[in-house]
Amino acid sequence: MADAQAHIEGTTPSYVNEHRVRCKDGGWKWILDRGMVISRDAGGKALRMIGTHADITDRKRAEKAKREALDRLQRIASRVPGLVYQYCLRPDGSSCMPFANEAIREIFRLSPEEVREDASRIFALIHQDDHDGFVASIQASARDLTPWHYEYRVQFDDGIVLWQLGDAIPQREADGSMLWHGFVTDITERKKAEVYRDMGREVLQILNEPGDGPYSLQRVLAVLKTRTGLDAVGIRLQDGDDFPYFTQEGFSKEFLLTENTLVERTADGGVCRDKDGNVSLECTCGLVLSGKTDPANPLFTPTGSVWTNDSFSLLDLPSDQDPRHHPRNHCIHHGYASVALVPIRNQDRIVGLIHLNDRRKGCF
Repeated sequence: MADAQAHIEGTTPSYVNEHRVRCKDGGWKWILDRGMVISRDAGGKALRMIGTHADITDRKRAEKAKREALDRLQRIASRVPGLVYQYCLRPDGSSCMPFANEAIREIFRLSPEEVREDASRIFALIHQDDHDGFVASIQASARDLTPWHYEYRVQFDDGIVLWQLGDAIPQREADGSMLWHGFVTDITERKKAEVYRDMGREVLQILNEPGDGPYSLQRVLAVLKTRTGLDAVGIRLQDGDDFPYFTQEGFSKEFLLTENTLVERTADGGVCRDKDGNVSLECTCGLVLSGKTDPANPLFTPTGSVWTNDSFSLLDLPSDQDPRHHPRNHCIHHGYASVALVPIRNQDRIVGLIHLNDRRKGCF
């Protein structure tokens, strides 16, 4: 009641106070007092005062129930994989997330505090090809009060794209806002598996069809580039002692001018050979084609492929720790962050490789 006393004494212009009063039956009610003095004497003493008293017990009970529900949700969400959240769309079109568990840091790279009052940052992350459908699906859920279920991509500033699946149940609040209770899971690996499965099926169909071999490989390359969505894809095939690009899409003429041949040469232009008399092939492609990859190194796979989601980190390796043979770094200097090299085998012999490049990190 200190606010009311201060107001009467003239130290505050008006007051609002919430307090409890005991009822005749021994129970308690919450009361909201609002008041203001409308006249005072010459000494500032209050002469007339008007005010209102409102029973806010139900509101207080609802607030307590909401806090308890959020506490329960927090305890549950801490043990659930994926993002558990509440998303509120206000009548004025603004949005917030009253609740989000710590998984939001991995799903959206945001903290619960950053979206608690303003969830618009999330919409800025939705991939441009999925943005309109994402917004339309939420609007339809709000309009029809139907569960929300949508697969979409988010893209971050460093180029990494993740697939997510969102599910939520909507409810309309008393103030006209919409509140969704839901969860989001990362389905990137599942989507990649679907792409690679479909891609493999298409490639096998092409290779099993009768027809011209070179034309079939060009079709295979087109499938690889379309299905993966990568910036550049090429197929190297053996031609004598070298492995030039038989077909490619996305590599520049400047890149091909320096990378089409892998043969290591001496200062006077002679061909370098290893101790067994085989032509020495340079850089990472050369290692894969020579079958000299080290399965103990994380850059290589047990079956002789090479892949990295951040090729730029290779530039920081000391020369005595770099597993590549005479690295040229042309892929890196052309901005390709994600690089994969997959050997093509004819029985036990490596006859070529598939070269996959993209400027985004985290593609593989």
